[in-house]
Amino acid sequence: MNMLCLCLFFLGVSAAASAQKYVLRGMVIDSAARPLPSATVMLLQRSDSSLVAFQVSGAQGGFEMKNVARGNYFVKVTYTGLVPLSRAVRLPEQPSEVDLGRFQMVTLTTQLEGVVVRGEINPVTVKRDTIEYNVTAFKTKTNATVEDLLKKMPGIDVETDGTVKAQGEQVRRVMVDGREFFGRDPKIATRNLPADAINKVQVFDKKSDQAVFSGIDDGQREKTINLELKEEKRKGAFGTLMAGAGTDSRWQGRLSLNRFRKNEQLSVLGMGNNINEQGFSFEDYFNFSGASSQLAGGRAGGGGAVNINVGGDAAGGIPLNTGGRQNGIVTNVAGGVNFNKDLSKKTTLTSSYFYNQLDQTVSTALSRINYLPGGLDYTFRQNSRQQSTNDSHRAHWALEHKIDSANSLKWSTSVTYAASRSRFASTSETYGVNAQLQNTSTRSTRSDGTSGNVTSALLYRHRFAKKGRTFSANVGLTLSQTESRGTLSSENEFFSGPTAEQSILQENTQDNTNQSYSATLSYTEPLGGRKYLEVNYAIRTNQNEVDRPVWDVGNGGRSLVDSLSNRFDSDYLYQRPGLNLRINRAKYNLAIGAGYQITSLQGNVEPQNARIDRTFQNLLPSARFNYDFSSTRHLRVDYETSVQEPTIQQLQPVINNTDPLNISLGNPVLKPAYVHTGSLNYTSFDQARLVSLFAFFSAVYMKDAITNA
Repeated sequence: MNMLCLCLFFLGVSAAASAQKYVLRGMVIDSAARPLPSATVMLLQRSDSSLVAFQVSGAQGGFEMKNVARGNYFVKVTYTGLVPLSRAVRLPEQPSEVDLGRFQMVTLTTQLEGVVVRGEINPVTVKRDTIEYNVTAFKTKTNATVEDLLKKMPGIDVETDGTVKAQGEQVRRVMVDGREFFGRDPKIATRNLPADAINKVQVFDKKSDQAVFSGIDDGQREKTINLELKEEKRKGAFGTLMAGAGTDSRWQGRLSLNRFRKNEQLSVLGMGNNINEQGFSFEDYFNFSGASSQLAGGRAGGGGAVNINVGGDAAGGIPLNTGGRQNGIVTNVAGGVNFNKDLSKKTTLTSSYFYNQLDQTVSTALSRINYLPGGLDYTFRQNSRQQSTNDSHRAHWALEHKIDSANSLKWSTSVTYAASRSRFASTSETYGVNAQLQNTSTRSTRSDGTSGNVTSALLYRHRFAKKGRTFSANVGLTLSQTESRGTLSSENEFFSGPTAEQSILQENTQDNTNQSYSATLSYTEPLGGRKYLEVNYAIRTNQNEVDRPVWDVGNGGRSLVDSLSNRFDSDYLYQRPGLNLRINRAKYNLAIGAGYQITSLQGNVEPQNARIDRTFQNLLPSARFNYDFSSTRHLRVDYETSVQEPTIQQLQPVINNTDPLNISLGNPVLKPAYVHTGSLNYTSFDQARLVSLFAFFSAVYMKDAITNA
């Protein structure tokens, strides 16, 4: 009985303690006693002025802060151009709803010279569509990185893999003093720059480059963080050096050296470890490799996206960190230099070089049951081990020159070189009905290759005197060369009929040459009433040559296998005229458009002496609608169509026996897959409770999908 009373007592104390929460309400008004919306209201600890909560006053000037613990606080109200207000608050002993009354703000009319006023720090300032954090108000440990700093800031969340979210949306770009830092991967900046170098963190929705140039809001946004450096960090050099070692021969090291000036940025990064931390994301890999450069203007053509795969095996892609830890055991060594400089008042240079080496070992045990109609199920078991090494070099530079207020030129070039080495070995068994053994296989493959790529583009933009009337032209070229050498060794036994054995020992080489030329033209015309019409045209030609002979090797001889050898050339020609209509309003914008894509494919396949001549024509409509309920609540609705063209490898009737138990063959009569994609995205950020809500719905319908049968 005494124990029961004691438990009830502690439960009562716990319930009382958990209920000690207060609700604070108030109203912000101007000097004429009118409601003042969008004022920043902050709740600060009286002891050290640290931020407890903040929000923005509503349309009627009101604000409310919930779940406030008992304590002594300051309530500080700020608004651009008005005198800040600060009021001490002491909460009563009993939890209740506390009315803080009115906060009347007056115009800041006098500026005193030579007077220094010291007071509590203003942690957060809301400036229209930008939330600005004062770093001084957020304490971090010694040698902390920007990632550690962001974790302290309300409304910003950093996930375990380094992904940063602000107001519920993923941050796609982190800039330093308004400039790109090692491409566009946010983790390069957040994990390598020291927190004590930052003065302010600014969070905003960045408009697309085309929208900034034309002045026409196309509704495309990127959640962006800009790191504003401290003034003293712009005058000297700073950086960090870290090294560590542990059990099982594990090690890790990281280097960051930076020198930032007013018109110049220089950064040197280095890292290495064998603890499965790559440090770079999927997006950053494409920046390094130049694979994201779509010289035909990407989605500049109206109406939906284009999904183009011209084929040609690469020398081997690097293992990518797509979130979380890597598969297997990965050793990663990487380093690079980033250099940005204003060459003159009209000319800017952005450049970087990066080297990346990945060594990955993966061991896999697989057991899979395949369920077929009629109860003809079978089981497949496999043990495999793969070891791959990839070395990649990437250099990129971009020169942008403003000829005058109406004309500009931008030249960008990327050069990449990669070398890869792969070794794969596996043993497998297949069991049929009643666990009867059907076949066994022992297989090993080796592959060594190199690839080089040069991508260059020249963009010209012109802004006419009439607002909203613009013209842009983009021309580009891509040259690439891939070479690889490989072997296949396989021993197979079959038991479903008469016992049979198969032994394969083959060598293969592959040389792939690709060249692409493109041009995109775009013209926008204002129609009045904040309505705009865009007319565009894109053309791209891609010429590809592949030579892949396969030889049987055995008994001291070497003979060409015509059925497996592959030699072809192909010529893809894309043409795409398009129209877009955009309507911009204060609360929403709408864009509807369509493109008509004409694709011509011609190819010759040897030694099969097969000719491929195909033409595809597709209408690709699209629609995009954005509605802003407020600065913290947004709705996005998108619909687009795209075409997935069959590659030359999928079309050519050539046998691929890389896996002798799963032989593939191309289909010359494939049609392109036509894809409808719709999505709805709603985000809301409650600044009073620091709660983010993110809701996303998407649907995809694909006609004539290309798949394996």
